[in-house]
Amino acid sequence: DNPESFADAITHLLKRPSSCATLGCHARASVVEYFDNDRNLKLLCQLLQDCHATNANPCRGKLLTPEQSKHAPLGGKMMAQPKTIEAVAYPGAQYATAKKQTVAYVMNGYPRLSETFITHEIYQLERLGMSLRLFSVKREREDKVHPVVAAIRSPLTYLPDASSLSNTNLLGWLMRNLPTFWRSNIEVAWRHPVRYMRTLISALIMCWRYRPRDGGMRLRKVFMKEFLQAGHIAAELLRNNDVGHLHGHFCHGVATITWFASRLTGIPFSFTAHAKDIYQAELNPGDLLERKLGAARFVATCTCANADVLRARHPRPDDVRTIYHGLDTDYFSPAPRTRV
Repeated sequence: DNPESFADAITHLLKRPSSCATLGCHARASVVEYFDNDRNLKLLCQLLQDCHATNANPCRGKLLTPEQSKHAPLGGKMMAQPKTIEAVAYPGAQYATAKKQTVAYVMNGYPRLSETFITHEIYQLERLGMSLRLFSVKREREDKVHPVVAAIRSPLTYLPDASSLSNTNLLGWLMRNLPTFWRSNIEVAWRHPVRYMRTLISALIMCWRYRPRDGGMRLRKVFMKEFLQAGHIAAELLRNNDVGHLHGHFCHGVATITWFASRLTGIPFSFTAHAKDIYQAELNPGDLLERKLGAARFVATCTCANADVLRARHPRPDDVRTIYHGLDTDYFSPAPRTRV
């Protein structure tokens, strides 16, 4: 409680090299235990690989209603033991085969200078032998990128540009943007008409259900935009036929696109939640976040505080995993001490 006493204690420790060395060793041990890059990314890699081969809750992969979410089993207690692929019951289980071990990563923009953690995550997963396919909603035009971007080898697909939703009604926006997205969406609808119509109806209902509170009859148009973007991703996935799992970064718009793409293809999905996407209610209005949590195979986040918030809103709290943004503990290591 006394800043001066605390400063005096620190000064005293700094004057004793043996104490500094002891504290440094303990601090490094804690960093290696909790924040080592390889350790944390191996955990994520294992979660993604398990999604290809393990059984899952039958509720997963669906758009859960609030009533269904209330009765979904907590913590995965009712999950069956792993079975052969033929016996797996969750939606999209037919994709969990040895031939479909690629994970599709969906991001809002790539590469972004401010999102080093995502870039390094992709690179480290590649190093661990995971096959990835990258999808970026937006094409970033930043002057500089991190050097690690040049080392990433995963194929990257940019979604077509879509015009702004501001100052326009839904019909006007659709007239301007359908020419961009209609081919891919027709392709998905032709191959899976029932899935397509169900997901389209869900998106339209969401436009009304999550309309702005002060907007009267004004629809929340973003869900139709995200549906068409998901259709473009779904068409790519169905053409290449090599992806067995989808993973989105951030739990607002990108998670919704990933969720829609999962419904259109039958491929299960997961997502990572980070910061404002968890806490700003307007990014996930009403019970939208709870529905996405319930539909995902698992949810990752980067802090224990985030995990506590997400578990409190999740129908299966044990499916929320804390995976810290790691450090290269070999690079950030003490310099060798020279004896005098």
